[in-house]
Amino acid sequence: MRRRVVCITLEGSLTALLLVYVLSAISLGLVKGRKYLGEHPKEEKERDYFFHTEEITLALAGFALTALVLFISLRFENLAEFVAAILFFSIAFSTLTLSYIFMRIRTTRLFPYISNVMMDTGLLAIGCGFFIFFWQKLQWYMGIAIVYIVFISVCLALSLVDFYFYLEYWKEKESEQKQRRDG
Repeated sequence: MRRRVVCITLEGSLTALLLVYVLSAISLGLVKGRKYLGEHPKEEKERDYFFHTEEITLALAGFALTALVLFISLRFENLAEFVAAILFFSIAFSTLTLSYIFMRIRTTRLFPYISNVMMDTGLLAIGCGFFIFFWQKLQWYMGIAIVYIVFISVCLALSLVDFYFYLEYWKEKESEQKQRRDG
C-alpha cells in the first residue's frame, strides 16, 4: 500500500485561512445574528459610520491595487516569481471592493456586516501578500516576515474580538426584543 504525501504549501495554507475565515464569519453571523441582521439600519443615526467606512475601504482597495500593479510592473518578465503575492493582493483588492459595495447596500444590516467581514479579509490578504513576498524573496532576513506574521495574527485576533462584540450586541438586542414582547 502506497502512502500519499500531502504537501501543504505556505500559499495554500494562507489561502485556506482566508477562505475559512470568510465562510465561518459569514455563516456564524447568519446563524447567530439572523434576527438583528434582518433589520433595516437606521440611516440617519449611522450615516457617518457608513460613509467613514466606505472611505476607509476605498483607500485600502486603492492601496491593494497599487501594490498589485507595483508587483506586476517591477518584474514583468519574471512574473511567475510573484504569483503568490499577486494572488493575495488580487484577493485583497477584490474583497475590499466588495466591502465597499456591500456597505452601500443597506437594505438590511446583513450587508454592512458582510462589508466588515470583507474588509477584515482584505486586510488579512494584504498581510498575507506581503508576508509571502518577503518570505520568498528575503528568506535570509526573517525580521520582515515576522512583522507580517504578527500583523496577520493581530488582525485575526481583532476580528475575533469584533465578532465577539457582535455576539454580545445581538444577545442584548434579542433580550430587549423579548422584554418588549413580555412587558
